[in-house]
Amino acid sequence: WIAQKCARAMGGCCNIKFDEDLTIFSFRCTAKAIVSDNKIDFTGFEVPPRTWAIAIDDSAIQRKLLSRIFDLLGVPQENKIIIGEKQSDVFEVEKLIVNIL
Repeated sequence: WIAQKCARAMGGCCNIKFDEDLTIFSFRCTAKAIVSDNKIDFTGFEVPPRTWAIAIDDSAIQRKLLSRIFDLLGVPQENKIIIGEKQSDVFEVEKLIVNIL
């Protein structure tokens, strides 16, 4: 529901399809390529305080990688949620996000 609202706000759409051995999430919208000669320096970038990182993936390996990526980005452990072991995780993510807000 949240992903669909975001997609529509960007003039696009998204869909999720569950198969026995995989889950397919698709997102489509038009985007304008921005090409610039100016290089942006991200060396001092820090994730803003109170940032939440929420990921859903049905692959244990991907969940582990996402956890490491969030750690590298500096997301505090208490603001990091990685779910997807159960199919119900996908259906209950809206409730999870509303509770965080």
